[in-house]
Amino acid sequence: MLNKLSLKMKLGVGFGLLFTLLMVLGGAGYYSIVNLANRRKRLTAKQKKQRW
Repeated sequence: MLNKLSLKMKLGVGFGLLFTLLMVLGGAGYYSIVNLANRRKRLTAKQKKQRW
């Protein structure tokens, strides 16, 4: 199948897959950072309640 594609198409598919992978990894990283920040806020609020 790939033998029938031109070099331009092969490069386009390759960069498209690379870009998709980059977006997926970036989204997962962003989700992890947001989740971590939310956990920190909840933990900080919980600790403040316990002090008083």
